[in-house]
Amino acid sequence: MRDKKRIAKIVKLLEEAWNIVPDWRLGQLISNMLGVGHQDVFHPEDEDWEALFKNFIRFYKSGRNNLL
Repeated sequence: MRDKKRIAKIVKLLEEAWNIVPDWRLGQLISNMLGVGHQDVFHPEDEDWEALFKNFIRFYKSGRNNLL
């Protein structure tokens, strides 16, 4: 059985990421995080999603992005 604590951790990261770009829709956030041409949202493990969220947050907080 998977650890239930992972849910709160990932939801918190989703909230943090979405607050960086609050005008984006949820699908837009997920699509932009996955990148061009990547459509698979079913198979990535929770650890993969956690890493994606963390990388997204780190990138936007680094100031290297001029899209916002």
